[in-house]
Amino acid sequence: MRKGLLFSPFGGSVTFLAKGGFPERFLNLCNVRGIALFSPQMRQKELTATVRRGDYARLRDVAKRSGMSLRATEKHGLPFFLRRRRERLALPVCALVLALLAVFLSGFVWSVDTAGCENVSREEVLSVMEALGLRPGVRRKRIDTAALGQAAMQQLSGRVSWLGVNLGGSRAEIEVHDYIDPGEDDTFGDPANIIADFDGLLLSLQAHSGKAAARVGSGVRKGDLLISGVVVDRFGVSHFYEARGAATALHSDSLTCESPGRIEYPAYRKVQTVPAVRVLHLTIPLGLFSLSRDFDRFTSVRQAQLGGVPLPLWLVKQTRCYRTTRAGEDGFDLLLDDFSRAFRQRYAATNVLSSALQLTHKDGLYTLTARSRCIDFIGTKQEIRTE
Repeated sequence: MRKGLLFSPFGGSVTFLAKGGFPERFLNLCNVRGIALFSPQMRQKELTATVRRGDYARLRDVAKRSGMSLRATEKHGLPFFLRRRRERLALPVCALVLALLAVFLSGFVWSVDTAGCENVSREEVLSVMEALGLRPGVRRKRIDTAALGQAAMQQLSGRVSWLGVNLGGSRAEIEVHDYIDPGEDDTFGDPANIIADFDGLLLSLQAHSGKAAARVGSGVRKGDLLISGVVVDRFGVSHFYEARGAATALHSDSLTCESPGRIEYPAYRKVQTVPAVRVLHLTIPLGLFSLSRDFDRFTSVRQAQLGGVPLPLWLVKQTRCYRTTRAGEDGFDLLLDDFSRAFRQRYAATNVLSSALQLTHKDGLYTLTARSRCIDFIGTKQEIRTE
């Protein structure tokens, strides 16, 4: 047998120590009986060597005939590993089964998603691909990405310019590029003016396309012309453009929020959570809910993974909140939250110079009004009719 096979983890090997007696006779008997000794070392009538697991039992008779005592010092290989752990044999067996299961499941697609689609909804793209055969649980070898992309583009003709399927592990990503009509030229757009959309004092005006029709430092009212899309050349010929530019103005603005004085909401007397396991389309609950009809239901789902590979196993957490009497609180706190949110959204791109707040409480209704002086962009498009 070749030396390399001695150290095979499935065969096993034993390193022993033999001392006393007659080492030369021990070596001669091993040679006569065909027992291979590997890496033998002799030190003061002590012999150390390594043999195959099956030959170690034959050494006992050799040691007895040569007057030497035999003792195993090291044991290597899978047979000895399993013998030491035979009480926990289920652990390596389960590890082996899980490893084989992970290898088997990695040949399937368990997650399908889309990217880049705007003209077509995600649900419609997934529905088309499912009808063509791309869905969670299909084998990777059965997926022809080029054929799937061409077939899906035919069904979504006129709304997508390109569609491709990318496979990565057990995940399939559908990349979609929206279709843009070549006849749509928005370089210049339709002829239009820019007019003021509120009253204010004009602070700056820049015309990028068209001709400025207002003077910086003058007051403008809502509907006044700021940038004209009609330009007359030196020959008296009128040219129509889409007016483009930027203008800022100082103006006064107000923001009002209202809230009832008392806000009622349902309260809950008990919250019960029951986990469940979903395998493909079968959900197995791991507990029971209380019998009650008056409750709100909340569900969260998380897909299990093994080494970054999605598995056909979902962990589901079902929560029921059982309703009881209604509770309430003062609406003033909620009014402040709504007002702060609306104020940030309204003046996100506005330079607020000053602001005054006024709070009123009448007929069970809170009203909060903010009157502000601010600098804001001014101007909106107005179409020019050339007929």
